[in-house]
Amino acid sequence: MHNLGIAGLTSAAIGIWTLAAAVSYAPIGNTEERTNRQQIIAPDANLLSAYEDCSHAAEVRLLSLEEATRCSETFLLLKLSLLPEVDIAEFKSLPPQERWEIQRRGYAALVAWRQKRISL
Repeated sequence: MHNLGIAGLTSAAIGIWTLAAAVSYAPIGNTEERTNRQQIIAPDANLLSAYEDCSHAAEVRLLSLEEATRCSETFLLLKLSLLPEVDIAEFKSLPPQERWEIQRRGYAALVAWRQKRISL
């Protein structure tokens, strides 16, 4: 019974995280126009690799709560790696609305980096 409760919690946590990612991180406005005004930097290669491993694992199986938590943290660090002016300690001390805005900017930078790589 305990394992079933954990599996249900894990499924719910992943479902909420996936929904939040889909809603909160959808590209807003004209990403290409904004990126042309700023230099596009590459994300941290180790974080990108870890994020891709998490993404692949989530596609083929249900992640444990620990894995889902680690993957969520990895995704956050990946987005922050594209915003050199923000470090994790500063980020965690900010109010929720400012953290959301920084995450949105980090996601937009990741999308812009991917688009640039595709166009090369």
